Amino acid sequence: MVSCSVIGFCGSETFAATSIAEDQANLSKLEAQKNATAAQRNQIKKTISDLKGQYENNYQKKLILENSIQLAEAEIQTVEDLIAGYEARLQELSEERYEQDTQLDEYYAIYSKILNYYYRYGDTGSFEMLLSADSITDFLTRLDYLKYVMEYNNTITDSIKIAKENIVATSSLYAEAQDKLTAEREGLVVTRAELETQITELDELSSSIKGNLAMSEEQVRQLQSVTDKLNQEIADLNKQITEKYIYTETSYAWPIDSVYWSDPNVVITCKYGWRVNPVTDKNEMHNGLDIKAPKGTPIQAAKSGTVVRSENSGGWGNVIVIAHGDGTSTLYAHCDKLLVSKGATVMQGQVIARVGSTGQSTGYHLHFTIYKGSETVNPVDYLDENFIRILNKRGLSLK
Repeated sequence: MVSCSVIGFCGSETFAATSIAEDQANLSKLEAQKNATAAQRNQIKKTISDLKGQYENNYQKKLILENSIQLAEAEIQTVEDLIAGYEARLQELSEERYEQDTQLDEYYAIYSKILNYYYRYGDTGSFEMLLSADSITDFLTRLDYLKYVMEYNNTITDSIKIAKENIVATSSLYAEAQDKLTAEREGLVVTRAELETQITELDELSSSIKGNLAMSEEQVRQLQSVTDKLNQEIADLNKQITEKYIYTETSYAWPIDSVYWSDPNVVITCKYGWRVNPVTDKNEMHNGLDIKAPKGTPIQAAKSGTVVRSENSGGWGNVIVIAHGDGTSTLYAHCDKLLVSKGATVMQGQVIARVGSTGQSTGYHLHFTIYKGSETVNPVDYLDENFIRILNKRGLSLK
């Protein structure tokens, strides 16, 4: 079936056997699925972040444990070196003790012979030696010599005994210290084994975390794939709805939100046609409507379509152009803020920008143009009749 709209478009189109309301309901379901998928994906991403934090924490713990093991091994080596030194010193003391024992035995043997001599012969030998002196001086000298020999023997034996006792005492101290070091070494070995066990446990935990990370990241990829498919379905459905709107929208909505229709500050300051340009002061064709409105007033799409321009463009200032898929397009110029981007699908009545005074402008207003192909047309011929009647009631004529 061929139909012609009031804006001069003729053509044919076949749609699925669903109404716009049904399409919008399906769209809402898809958006809900998308939001649920996004929430699930974000939750898994949080889990991934937590797992990465745990993995990093385990890694830092492992570094600390490995450093502790190195310190323990260094201490073990130090203790073993000390033990080896003590063993060497004990060996030296043992040899010194043997030498002292040997020397003491030798002195005891000599002293024993002297005692045996005195026991067998008494002091006659000593008396004979003293009595055979040539003079009193010689006598005293020989007496001093005998005393010296006896005292020397006593001194030597006493010093050997003291040295031997010192060796025994020192050996005991070294042996005690060696026992303590051996116990300390055993404790360090146990500590090292415990640290190595903790590292093994951390490695096992980290391996488990890596497995969970891989699984979670795969889930995120799968959910992203689901999201991509939902986005495509949403885009396709939006396109279908837009196309249906194109064939059901028989007129263009007023580009200023209906809330502001009765606002006395929202007025038409320049109609479509020839006029003196307030900027250039030349008589020029004005190819649209200038609608004065306060800064920030919402600007809405006059008809559903696709945004083909959303940019700052010289004299137009911040401008949006929407292609409606039927050979017509609408332009919205001098905007303050642009709220949609190029490529976006917009619906009739959707807020797309805010009134401003950018580009070649003498005040806050919206310049609104309708194109049919590459030619401009008078917007009044395409605007909704209900709105035209409202303007007429306000005493405003767009003709």
